[in-house]
Amino acid sequence: MGDQDTRKHPVKVKLVTAIDALLKSVAEIEHIGNPQRDWTRVKRELRSSGDTTLSSVASAIDYLVAFNRGQRIGANLSELWLTYGAYLGARGALDSALAQEQILSGADQLQGIHVMNMHKCKGKEFDGVVLYRAQHRSPFVWAGRSRAPP
Repeated sequence: MGDQDTRKHPVKVKLVTAIDALLKSVAEIEHIGNPQRDWTRVKRELRSSGDTTLSSVASAIDYLVAFNRGQRIGANLSELWLTYGAYLGARGALDSALAQEQILSGADQLQGIHVMNMHKCKGKEFDGVVLYRAQHRSPFVWAGRSRAPP
């Protein structure tokens, strides 16, 4: 790739370089078969990559956990680890968990307090609703974070 190509698409080149470095650093992580710990390590690598796109992926993972998607994802990843001793097919496990969540979300008993986005609450009935809106800020605070995800 010549200098002229990198000047035309510097963001794409930086992202590719960051992904390459991320893949190398993640390959050095020794996974232990505990999805929560293993994926916390990967998330830490995403945040420390120095690339805003990859850091936003780590924030998206935080949102999945905040909206209780982590249990199904963790169960699917645990199953992969027990079957293969590795997370082979992790993308499929993630997709499957999210699809299960969409299918089963209508069958959940809605008692107590639920935090959900406006898309998830569509078609549900509640005795009371509290709406929270902040410009580009999250109402959640994650440990070790100096600010909310963008």
